[in-house]
Amino acid sequence: MKKKLLSLLLVLVMAATLLPTGAFALQVELPEYLEPWRPVYTIDNYDPYTDSYGYYEITPSCDSTKGSVTLSRNRANYGDNVTVQIYPAAGYRINTVFVQDYEGVRNYGDAYMIQFDCRGDTVVEVSFIEVGTGMYELGYVDYPDNTVRVSFTDSRGYAISSANEGDIVTMTVNTVSGYKIKSVAYNNSLGYITGGYYSYDSTQFSYTFTMEDRDTYFTINTEATGNYTISVSNANSYYGSVSIKNGIEKANYGDTVTFTVRPAYQYILKSVSVYTNDSYRQSIQVTRDKYDWNTFSFTMPNASVVIAPTYTSDYYTISVDGGSHGSVSIEAEPAGTNSYYGIRNEYVYIDATPNTGYKVKSVTVVDKYNDSIKVYESSTANRYYFTMPDSNVTVNVEFTPRVMSNPFTDVKSTDWFYDAVNYVYSEGIMDGTSVYMFSPNNATSRGMLVTILWRLAGEPVVTGTSFSDVSSSSYYYYAVLWASKYGIVDGLGNNMFGPDQAITREQFAVILYRYAQHCGYSTSANSTLVGYADSNKISSYALTAMRWACGAGLFEGDERANLNPQGQTTRAAAAKLLMTFQENVAK
Repeated sequence: MKKKLLSLLLVLVMAATLLPTGAFALQVELPEYLEPWRPVYTIDNYDPYTDSYGYYEITPSCDSTKGSVTLSRNRANYGDNVTVQIYPAAGYRINTVFVQDYEGVRNYGDAYMIQFDCRGDTVVEVSFIEVGTGMYELGYVDYPDNTVRVSFTDSRGYAISSANEGDIVTMTVNTVSGYKIKSVAYNNSLGYITGGYYSYDSTQFSYTFTMEDRDTYFTINTEATGNYTISVSNANSYYGSVSIKNGIEKANYGDTVTFTVRPAYQYILKSVSVYTNDSYRQSIQVTRDKYDWNTFSFTMPNASVVIAPTYTSDYYTISVDGGSHGSVSIEAEPAGTNSYYGIRNEYVYIDATPNTGYKVKSVTVVDKYNDSIKVYESSTANRYYFTMPDSNVTVNVEFTPRVMSNPFTDVKSTDWFYDAVNYVYSEGIMDGTSVYMFSPNNATSRGMLVTILWRLAGEPVVTGTSFSDVSSSSYYYYAVLWASKYGIVDGLGNNMFGPDQAITREQFAVILYRYAQHCGYSTSANSTLVGYADSNKISSYALTAMRWACGAGLFEGDERANLNPQGQTTRAAAAKLLMTFQENVAK
């Protein structure tokens, strides 16, 4: 039978060679009983020099002693579909599957068969792991940090960090000196699961359980076993006094301690600090009451503390004329309605918050002689500062309407991106593709995004060499040069940047993440990505950035809870991302 099929195939190929070039493409389909996943080949894609189909190499990579990888084709054209079948050897299972081409790395987890579109020379990297060495992770978190020592052991008493479903695992908890166990929760990223919540009052705890088909984590809460003292430096001095709420002199770890500072006549409070009374002298964060400027609070650390106020008589009055369409606040001690005390030669910070539809037009400061005081703009949006002179001063803030009516006929008030387009247009962050068109559904290119961020950074001029596909005459030349120099963007390899290439959502997140780090903005926001159906499709290089972007509220899932990390970023989506970034991160 096989000989007949091969003879038939040979006859068809020879017949095709007798026809004029380009007459038609002969398609030959193999019978289903042979290999049903093998794709259909056409003579149009045949390369006689390589005796194969396509122009890009598809290379499998794995430890042949642990398994094998079979490709539907080892050469392909751009856009061709490639099927990969993975066969673990006896005693092994699939650990990871990665597909790497010039666009990055795609993670397919532990799939036994995958399909992907060819995008260039590609490496399919597969790793195997012995069956029984642990499929699911074991871990814990403790509150406060570093107050417990935890170990996991199997039924033989051997230390482990992962286990298979059905394995018997024992967790042992020992607290560090000075702490006891308050509670233990058996959980994972989805919340509490079998085992419930346990309360204890000891320094050791052991729990044996059967491993489920998921990563398993424990949440362990501890508390200090003793009280810590609270002392005050200059408690009742000539300059002022300190009183602790309820007159307490000791507190437990985690307790909230509230105290009030009363400056003496003709003095004001200059600063308040709280630090641990030990060799480390660790500074403790202090929160000022927004209704009573002289009242403060802090969370008791795992140590005794000292409250240390300082006072000054070298101060002057700050009067505020905030105008309308916004609010103005001063980071200084209140002296009355719309007035504050400022300490000579120290910075005074002004927060100007415009109403919806408005923006800050100007911030001016004059002294008692009506001479102007230099005002500086902070890196935080709508925040300004000046140095307090040897004089009373007046602060004036003026607000002006934003340009909210956009000229774009393809952006309607009912569109989900309407406000975002108005914002980026009025702020000069994005322009239209023409006078009356924004083209919200068009793709955002890599060159566009880099140029936008470069403009937000003040269009800094840098020198150096750029990528081979970035012309010095292009509008994005200096932007790409700047972003590359400071590590905000990477190239695609072979000294190529791909400025006209549509940017994916995960690439957008990575560039914004690096830009935020470059500007000194906080990147501490984080999301576990639990609940997003396609979070496993995020490339490994983009995972940290996507966690940050979701945690910061930049990305949201669609109606099916998909992030679509490999999807293109439209101009409408870019406008929404940039507006949210400016509001939530650049502050």
